[in-house]
Amino acid sequence: MTNLWMWSVFIATLFFVCGQICLRKSFETSMITNNLSSLYATACFSMIMGVLGCILLMSLSIYDPISTKQFFTNSIRSGFPFLAGGFFFIGNVFWIYSISSQNALAMIRILMAGWEMLLLLLVGILIFKDNLHWTQLLGSLLIFSGIGSIIYSHSLAS
Repeated sequence: MTNLWMWSVFIATLFFVCGQICLRKSFETSMITNNLSSLYATACFSMIMGVLGCILLMSLSIYDPISTKQFFTNSIRSGFPFLAGGFFFIGNVFWIYSISSQNALAMIRILMAGWEMLLLLLVGILIFKDNLHWTQLLGSLLIFSGIGSIIYSHSLAS
């Protein structure tokens, strides 16, 4: 049970891959040939997330109204998910635009994952005071060098 978060990551990744396949397919069949097609896709993507989020919140408020009320009476804690949603929305605009470029999905994800890993490593250390073992830092450096190598070789081939 201690590795339940890892299974959650693996399951989430499967759904994210399916979503990226759908987004990429939407740009391959799109009749719109300008840059606005990524904004239309972002709007649709965001709307379904909003609808599903409302359904989840309504279900939670019916299932456990006391916890729902407690969550939303703490304005600081309940404000962060809304702020995060704004950041994710802006990030999704750029991410979906990168998919609309019809570059290799793997290259988009590798670049995104590497950049995200670097930023989260720094955030973890500087903001959350995470302690990392030297082997974790060494492993991170190896991952960064691998990502850099893959991106560099892709840029040479393009």
